[in-house]
Amino acid sequence: MTAENDSAQSQSPDTRLDITCYISYGQSDGGYYSKQLTIGLESVGIRVLVPEEQISAGSQWVNSLQDMINRADVFIWVGTPGALASDFIESEVTYFRDQGRPVIPIIFKNVTNVNTMPRSLLDITLLAEEGSAIQDGPSSDIFDLLVQEIKQKYQEGYQGRLKAGTERSSQKRPLNEGKLILVGRGEVGKTSLVRRLAENDFDADESKTHGIRITNWLLPRGGDKIRLNIWDFGGQEIMHATHQFFMTERSLYLLVLNGREGGEDVDAEYWLKHIQSFGGESPVIVVQNKITQHPFDLNYRDLRSRYPQIRGFVKTDCKDQTGLTELHTLIEDVVDDMPEMKIQFPEDWFRVKEQLEAMQAEHLSFREFVNLCVQEGITDEKDRDALAYALHCLGIALNYRGDLRLRDTSILKPEWVTQGIYAILNSKKLAAQQGELALKELQEILPTTRYPSHTHLFLLELMRKFSLCFPFRDPADRYLIPELLGKEEPEAVATFQPEHCLNFEYHYGVIPEGLLPRFIVRTYPLSYGQPRWRSGVILTHEGCSALVKANMIERRVMIRVRDGDADLRRNLLAIIRYDFDVIHAEFKDRLDVQAKVPLAEFPTLLLDYNKLVALEQIGAQESPEFTGQELINVHVSELLNDIDFEAQRGDAVETLSRAKPLFFSYSHKDEGLRDELESNLKLLQRQGVISTRHDRKIESGDEWKTQIDSRLEQATIILLLISADFIDSDYCWKIEMKRALERHKAKEAVVIPVMLRHCDWKGAPFAELQGLPTGMEPVTSWSDRDAAWTDVATGIRKIAEELPPSPFGTL
Repeated sequence: MTAENDSAQSQSPDTRLDITCYISYGQSDGGYYSKQLTIGLESVGIRVLVPEEQISAGSQWVNSLQDMINRADVFIWVGTPGALASDFIESEVTYFRDQGRPVIPIIFKNVTNVNTMPRSLLDITLLAEEGSAIQDGPSSDIFDLLVQEIKQKYQEGYQGRLKAGTERSSQKRPLNEGKLILVGRGEVGKTSLVRRLAENDFDADESKTHGIRITNWLLPRGGDKIRLNIWDFGGQEIMHATHQFFMTERSLYLLVLNGREGGEDVDAEYWLKHIQSFGGESPVIVVQNKITQHPFDLNYRDLRSRYPQIRGFVKTDCKDQTGLTELHTLIEDVVDDMPEMKIQFPEDWFRVKEQLEAMQAEHLSFREFVNLCVQEGITDEKDRDALAYALHCLGIALNYRGDLRLRDTSILKPEWVTQGIYAILNSKKLAAQQGELALKELQEILPTTRYPSHTHLFLLELMRKFSLCFPFRDPADRYLIPELLGKEEPEAVATFQPEHCLNFEYHYGVIPEGLLPRFIVRTYPLSYGQPRWRSGVILTHEGCSALVKANMIERRVMIRVRDGDADLRRNLLAIIRYDFDVIHAEFKDRLDVQAKVPLAEFPTLLLDYNKLVALEQIGAQESPEFTGQELINVHVSELLNDIDFEAQRGDAVETLSRAKPLFFSYSHKDEGLRDELESNLKLLQRQGVISTRHDRKIESGDEWKTQIDSRLEQATIILLLISADFIDSDYCWKIEMKRALERHKAKEAVVIPVMLRHCDWKGAPFAELQGLPTGMEPVTSWSDRDAAWTDVATGIRKIAEELPPSPFGTL
């Protein structure tokens, strides 16, 4: 163990807490107080998100603010008169509280009118400042109370979702259980390390892990034993994209490196970024394994300064047991600092947990899980959901209750999922087919006794959820897995010469594994009939073509758009950037990425997009740049207008509040057409005209058929995607359409029928409404599908721009 461990162990636990707060305030009168509050909180190690500082100029698209709110652990509401007057801010508060996350209101004596406060804030503790604090900044007393409250809320973050269940029972005992995750490249010795830790054994011929291996390790601590569920991930490159299934926050990570191939510095950077992206600020121990065979060092001080969640570095060798005692001790110390492993569990929760662990079956429906809970006396729905969440976090059972596409098979043994998906990703048959898969082929790939045919669609839907595959438009039941595409790029790449293209690039500290395959999944309606390969794709839209290509060595993504006129090229670039914005947001704020603008006449000269926007905002008309041979003046606004929309470079809050929430009502059999429509609406989303969400997939006859989707209730535009299957769906026809037309009649929303396929719709309740495309000619009957979708998008834009601003522009 290196000397750096001493400093890590001497830090107080508070300095290692990953606390993120979002401050909501009125722009007119809360700016100074919020700025001073931000400075104070960051000085004590609490991260603060505020709209004007955290939405970068290059990502001011409609969902940015919601993504920021989603990243926060605690919401701070600064209750000035300006905040009270803002419907938008009230919607922010409601959105945050509806997710069950903590809100801390700050009010000002004799200034804040409590009678006009959002109703959702009236049942929680208020921090009361003197009225003068609006101009003077936070008082020391209130600031100290706020910090205490934030830390308490953070500590309750994991426990809060369990609180309703754990408080109701007097018979409780410590859980004494947690999750230990090992990551690293293949053949670095992760499995040998697990064997040494859990069994004190060593096998020089240990086979490498294919997929994932879960081992239980009992760690004695203070008269008790902590059970660590050790997750050993296979290090093969094809598996990295699946780590997002299982890498959770509030886990302990061991990053295992070795110096055999001399790439330990790059590997350390890559995996630490990977852990940050999916594990947040979970503690990390860096293990330098096989140190006797391949000695190596790292830049310890630099890594610790950039990744403060690192708790220590340990040099080990499983063969001669070098460093094993030090590693064991450090794991014990870190576990002692993780209170979530010792949360109090009710006895009936333990009984359910133990029955699940003893099951011979590898999966069960959520209904069966509910029945099991009821048998053990857990009858409240909130208690069951909290228990399911806890089991998911522990890695005991995976719960996809929140995704309606996966709802029926909500509780699973993790190995059943991992080994099934790994078998698909490692299939030689699919590799030979360049990732093309027919649903029926899973009968050959997966053992039927373990994966009967009725489970196949569930596995594919799970892969779709994590952007690992997508369905083809035609024929039905065929999918593409981009991770299995070939590596060779097509000859068509050479036709995208930068001097004839609209160019844009993203540069990364580390390109996350699976970035381009994920992008290919998101944009698949635009790549029909076009080349796709492992690191790139060609897209077409409205007569334009775009090359999107990743260079893993140079850690950049290159975008080149050609054909069509300047406006159409800019539109396609906006759609591409929208999808990258969404993907980047999935990595929270932990992805090191910079937007760059290459000049067509000097392709090697890359200008920082955010710098250009900043120059424009201060009124600078030109920016002097050196080409390597001469100094030139770049016209700032002219260059930005070539690649971007001026409105997108404005105020993100204004853009977000202007967006109209849009809801799709559609039959699951039309999901492919719905995906095509949304691809053609991405430009409207990036411009802040609309915002869309569509996480539901509902079939007639399902147990939740009487539920109304809350997003339908919030939408100001509701699209009815009409086809014979829509008309045949009881849920679409009797539930969603009925409620949509009620809201239309009450002038709460605008309902737009969109004709997808030929059907008999005469006399339908929506027949009197103005529909799309023009003349209600079904989209599938147009000879030019792009023209049909453009007609629909144009009609939606016209209606959206005529509607008054929405109080909160996301669903």
